[in-house]
Amino acid sequence: MGLAPPSGHLILEAENGRVDFKVGADKKPFAVTNVAGRLDLDLARGRVSFRLAGEPIRTDMSLPTPGQVQLEGDWTPGENLSGPLTARVQTRGALLYDWVPFLTGRNPGLYGLVDARADLRGSIYSFQFEGSSVVRQLRRWELPPPADSMPASFTVRGQFNRAERGRVVLESAQVSFRGSTLHASGNIEQAFESPRLDLAVAVERSRLEDFFQLERRFTGGGSTGLTGRVDGLVTVRGPWREPSLNGFFKGHGAHLAAGGSAFPVSDIDLRVDESGARLAPLHLTLAPRVELVAEGAIRSVSRRTPPTERSMPRSSIHRSLPVTTPSHGLAGLQYSLALSTKGLPLHDLVRFGRSLGMHVARELDANGTAIALFELTGNVWPLGPPAWRGQAELRGARFFLPGLTEPLDLPHARVEINENKIVADPVTAVIGASVFTGRLEHEGSRNAPWDFNVRTPHLSLE
Repeated sequence: MGLAPPSGHLILEAENGRVDFKVGADKKPFAVTNVAGRLDLDLARGRVSFRLAGEPIRTDMSLPTPGQVQLEGDWTPGENLSGPLTARVQTRGALLYDWVPFLTGRNPGLYGLVDARADLRGSIYSFQFEGSSVVRQLRRWELPPPADSMPASFTVRGQFNRAERGRVVLESAQVSFRGSTLHASGNIEQAFESPRLDLAVAVERSRLEDFFQLERRFTGGGSTGLTGRVDGLVTVRGPWREPSLNGFFKGHGAHLAAGGSAFPVSDIDLRVDESGARLAPLHLTLAPRVELVAEGAIRSVSRRTPPTERSMPRSSIHRSLPVTTPSHGLAGLQYSLALSTKGLPLHDLVRFGRSLGMHVARELDANGTAIALFELTGNVWPLGPPAWRGQAELRGARFFLPGLTEPLDLPHARVEINENKIVADPVTAVIGASVFTGRLEHEGSRNAPWDFNVRTPHLSLE
């Protein structure tokens, strides 16, 4: 005679509990502490209703809990624990600064307040999920809070199947902030062991200014930036810590906004591949028929291959952007931006520098022309002031400087800049009736003295 199935309800309540996780004999480095909640067991139907709250921690690292997580739902285990499951996981007011190290084991120093929710339907071995999240006050940890919280919303929908090597099928993922949106879809293999990505990420009908405003929250940079529309598509494949990127970004109707002025920019073409990213030459219009050519790259700083020669006049410097091998992580990347011009009026160049906030351009003006090629380099993360290198030739230049009653004429001058060292050699200057030739040099901080080596066959003090 068989036993009758149990009937009735069993209610369990817990306070100050702890939950550890194991897969077979393998104990995982995660636990939930300060667990409080209620389990309602319907013995006749074999169903468990649960409502729990706790604080997740990592047992392999000394990290604070990222905040309280709430879990509620219903589960009918059935045979082999494969019965139907519905659940909701949510957290409110959690700190991004704690969640990112908790999930990845790395601390990029990001601050933000997170409200997140995810709904699961299926079984513990295979389920569909939908989630949404809002992050406010996103910024780098040590920077002061910005004037507005700039909320960024995240939505995701997909499937998980443990039998297929822990595959996550990302049917749709979307990130929206300001007037810009990023979409992603694809697969993640071995999601809870050694994740491998196979994703496509698209930027559609978005705004360049939104991305520059987001960048300032991590770098604390000034108001200078690009405006216009941007579209792009990038594939992300390989291990999640060292993925391979391939794709492009296109910018249209762009302007460089600086100091209350807007300088038109030609169409932007940025290509991304295994070696990094390269910005195709673009034209920045400083005045009618006056252009500055810019091109750039993001590469690893680990190794460099010999640069290729660029087409420039014989009287100007021959330099090119370094070509380097890929690196792993933002901390190993360096950006390069090359700026070149042929016959640029110095008056327009000074006006442009004044718009960029350059102190040296605030109280001076100039006439004449310049041929120049400069390269700016710096670390991608954390982003800091660039190092300048390059040369310029001034022809028929006349400078109007504060403190001088007469303009400073430079019929010819060659200037070389290498980070914090400036050398002008040769220099021919005319002040009043006196003609000077020689060399100028400066190295170190702005307060360091200049070295002058000048001579004149005739000195007039009139």
